[in-house]
Amino acid sequence: MDKYCAYYTKSNSITDYMVKMIDLNASDHLLEQCGGDGAFIDALVNKKSNLLIDTVDIDMEAINILRKKYGKFDNISIRKADTLLDFSENDIESKYTKIIGNPYMLHGKIMIIEKNLKNCIKDIMSRKHINYLF
Repeated sequence: MDKYCAYYTKSNSITDYMVKMIDLNASDHLLEQCGGDGAFIDALVNKKSNLLIDTVDIDMEAINILRKKYGKFDNISIRKADTLLDFSENDIESKYTKIIGNPYMLHGKIMIIEKNLKNCIKDIMSRKHINYLF
């Protein structure tokens, strides 16, 4: 996972705090944008076990870890994707009510992504019906 400069949140107090800050509803559809080893998913499932959660990661090793942990969960979808490059504004706006995860770790694509990131975050943050929490 080193080639992506991944950072894994290994603190239950941080993940629990962030999940506690989200007002979770039975109808929510969450995106965990950088699934990693599933720390935020663990905290979400501990708070409300039946949440509909999609998680993505750019690293196949992380995807394999996530599939091992959550492959049998009907409410958790796992796929290999780059959150910044593989999701359109419409994907996010029409599908997800909440987004959680570590900030995206940029490695090797900074110049390509920088403009898209600024526009995407500016747009997402301006939409009051989406809770975006890092």
